[in-house]
Amino acid sequence: LDECSGLSTIMSSCVSGLCSACNAWVGVTPAPTNAPTNGPTNAPTNAPTNAPTSPVPTQKPTTAAPTTPLPTHKPTTAAPTTPPTSKPTLDPASNFVVGYYPDWEVDNICKNDGAPPPYMANNQVGWMLSSLEECCTKYFSWKLNACMGITATPLGMYYPNWQQQVQGNICLFDEDVMAPEYMMLNPALYMHSTKESCCTKFYNWDYNTCMGIVTTPAPPSNKWYVNFDTSRCVKDCLVGADLCGGP
Repeated sequence: LDECSGLSTIMSSCVSGLCSACNAWVGVTPAPTNAPTNGPTNAPTNAPTNAPTSPVPTQKPTTAAPTTPLPTHKPTTAAPTTPPTSKPTLDPASNFVVGYYPDWEVDNICKNDGAPPPYMANNQVGWMLSSLEECCTKYFSWKLNACMGITATPLGMYYPNWQQQVQGNICLFDEDVMAPEYMMLNPALYMHSTKESCCTKFYNWDYNTCMGIVTTPAPPSNKWYVNFDTSRCVKDCLVGADLCGGP
């Protein structure tokens, strides 16, 4: 019996050793320990992986040509855009300048043709007006009707002939010859209902001429007077007599 007991122990040891060897050969790990190890391993793994985890980069571009067009070698336009104007336009929609301005260089009236002189266009507040009447009243008050395009109606009155000197010192009737507009615009100062009152006010020093009265010269006085043009004394007598300077 003792022999058999000893044999059983030997066989049990052999079987246990044989099983441990088999487990190591097939890669079966031992059962986990009841507690973690005391610290990390003393060194990293023996070597990194043999190849990168991502695919190898491509050797050439994935597309046959660039996805965007190549830049141009010269400007797209033949010449630069139009240079800026020397001054801003006053009407955003066009170059038309809105408002009336005095045309002193040609017609002496107010215009709204959109083309005032540059100094007026650059100072609208100082020169441009919104209506024809305002412009004419401000700049051509002395010829308001002509500026407004209104044909004046005669007043049936007399006025002094200061503009037609060839006719002499006379008063004219405005129904025969139209009076200057500045006189018609201020009749209380210039116009008279009768020729006599007109001549008296404006030509009292030549009243007879103004009234068209022909006078007979007075006979010579036969007296002496100074002729300042000749610096000598002459006699008031009929021309032709000795020392007569004329009546």
